[in-house]
Amino acid sequence: MKDVILGIDLGTTFSTMAVVDQFGKSTVLPNSDGHPTTPSVVHFYEPGSCVVGEEAVKSVVADPANSIRFVKRLMGDDIKLEFYGEEYTPQGISGLILKKLKADAEEVLGHEISDAVITVPAYFNSAQRAATAEAGKLAGLNVLSMVNEPTAAAIAHGLEKFGDDRRVLVFDLGG
Repeated sequence: MKDVILGIDLGTTFSTMAVVDQFGKSTVLPNSDGHPTTPSVVHFYEPGSCVVGEEAVKSVVADPANSIRFVKRLMGDDIKLEFYGEEYTPQGISGLILKKLKADAEEVLGHEISDAVITVPAYFNSAQRAATAEAGKLAGLNVLSMVNEPTAAAIAHGLEKFGDDRRVLVFDLGG
């Protein structure tokens, strides 16, 4: 599966990734723990070193000052987060999450990935979308597009393949 485009749902609480094969079948890729979702949590355990996902979740209670959850809520804000004396932007933290997802996908697929499509909430403004694109770049990804989450949900369920006019309700519950 060369020249694959990684689809990423960079979620507030959990993130997931998927690919579409040449036959149009989508497959959710497991993370390095074998799970279909990765907690969107980062824990810094020393200057410049961190863990992402399940391992980070284990540290939230023991060391909350050096852990961050729900960073997606800060995307587009001009703020700095400090861990062990080093400053990070929300997009820098999100970039760490995306970097883990990219590495896990490359491990599963057996080759490097450079291109991605990332979902964003429909209400994200241009600053939040730009921050998400920057996070992708920081993770080593070429972000080809950002798709609104409700639109992605409709596409994932194949609604564009129905030829007849129909009304469909897509409800984005989130989290």
